[in-house]
Amino acid sequence: MVRSSLFTGVLIGLLGVIGTCTAAATNSTKKAYKWPDQPCTKDWQCKSGKCTDVRLIHDANGLSEGTYFDYTDPGGDKKCDWFGLNSTGCRSYRDCAYGLCLNKTCTTAKNGHRCIAGFQCDSGVCSNSGYCITPLDNHKRRAGRACDNGYNCLSGSCSSNFITRPSFTKPTYNITHRDDACQPSQFKGPCVSNSDCFSTLCDATTKTCYKLNRGDACTSNDQCSSAYCKAGQCTASSQSQPCGQTSDCIDHFECRDSDKTCQFVPTPDYECDSYRDCPSFQCDTNTHKCTAYSAGEYCPYNFGQFCISGSCVDQQCALSEPGQRCNKTSDCTSGNICTNGVCVAA
Repeated sequence: MVRSSLFTGVLIGLLGVIGTCTAAATNSTKKAYKWPDQPCTKDWQCKSGKCTDVRLIHDANGLSEGTYFDYTDPGGDKKCDWFGLNSTGCRSYRDCAYGLCLNKTCTTAKNGHRCIAGFQCDSGVCSNSGYCITPLDNHKRRAGRACDNGYNCLSGSCSSNFITRPSFTKPTYNITHRDDACQPSQFKGPCVSNSDCFSTLCDATTKTCYKLNRGDACTSNDQCSSAYCKAGQCTASSQSQPCGQTSDCIDHFECRDSDKTCQFVPTPDYECDSYRDCPSFQCDTNTHKCTAYSAGEYCPYNFGQFCISGSCVDQQCALSEPGQRCNKTSDCTSGNICTNGVCVAA
């Protein structure tokens, strides 16, 4: 009886060990079966080896969104992560966090290889025609062309923009993606054609961006030297209208630096016979000179042209800054005095 019980106990123990080994072997041989972006609950289910709620966001074309990459917020549904750089097992670039799938490995490509985004290339630049390139730092790339830095560009400026390139899986299909591109030149900047200029035109002789003069046809304020396009024509600006310089304003107005708007400037030698002769509607009939209200006086409709400072706030004439007109020292901001009709430092 003792031997029988002992044998039985040993046999049960062996069976327990065998059962444990079998279970462990079964768990270790579980095969990953889910591709990136498929729902999951465990890491082992994913071919990428990671089941997570924080993933790089891909757009409808399988590209990571934005130049600086955006991620899903934690706490959402778990899905299999993308294959990382140099990871093997991918089917196409859509399985990769970024880069391309070459020989079933997520990696970046050398110059000359097809691409649809800069992060798929070793150089970080995918040309507008869809090939990895390394742009020269010669300031020759035109506005809208893919770039790595401002030295590539005619304008000297390279920043995030949208570029449309041909898909390499669907030849007749174009893909638009945010990437770094050369920006247009500003006023007086270099250009080859109008498309190289930001809201201005390109002078064919000087090869610089210029603005339109008064009377020229226009479609936006930015195109005009006066900064004011009215009824399709560059026009001189009047009270509180945009300007680039004083010559852009109508007579007896100046372009205020602080907000680049035309403001009335009463001039001592501006003669008048009645208020109708003065932009301020104020004529001193004794001296036959136009005048304007001092700081603190009432100015209807917030029209700055009534005020010596050229500015009316809450229907009260504002104080004059240094260099602006004044009737007396109390018209000037603190620390300044009125000398010869102009506010200057005390």
